[in-house]
Amino acid sequence: MDHPFILKLNEAAQDKRSVYLYTEVCKAGTLMDVLNKMTRMNVELARFYVAQIVSCFEHMHGSNIIYRDLKPENILITSNGYVKLADFGFVKKL
Repeated sequence: MDHPFILKLNEAAQDKRSVYLYTEVCKAGTLMDVLNKMTRMNVELARFYVAQIVSCFEHMHGSNIIYRDLKPENILITSNGYVKLADFGFVKKL
């Protein structure tokens, strides 16, 4: 998936025991980390994150892909504050 708010897979490798996925780095952690640091998220920040997630869903649905694992732990935050949707293990292609 080529979208600015979807985590990019740079490379994949495999040995006899494991599969390795090399992705871009998101240094600020997950949305869950951000939420745990706040007592309450302000409306503007919530709208900022939701707009990016909706943009991801519009892009995926336009490609007949359904993302079925939306939770704060699967939303990574980049060093400049934007989201990157991750963990496509439960994606459904229609």
